[in-house]
Amino acid sequence: MALVPWSPLKNGFLSGKHQRNVQVSDSERAKFVGGPSEEEFKVIDVVAEIAEETNATAAAMSLAWLPGTGWNGCADHRGAEAGEQPR
Repeated sequence: MALVPWSPLKNGFLSGKHQRNVQVSDSERAKFVGGPSEEEFKVIDVVAEIAEETNATAAAMSLAWLPGTGWNGCADHRGAEAGEQPR
């Protein structure tokens, strides 16, 4: 069984370095796929607001939320299971 890591920081989007109207030039991911979408910015804005209210970082708030979800941070990916399927 293979494990696919899941990123609780949304590949850096919830790290606190992405803000509206601010270009992140040092992000390799942003160079490849672009910055956050409008929907993602809605979440980024809320996380940043809560972080400011609690005197924490956006990354700390995102990571603090994760245990409450019950998700262990990994998803399994299963390949061919039947004997006649290629290996």
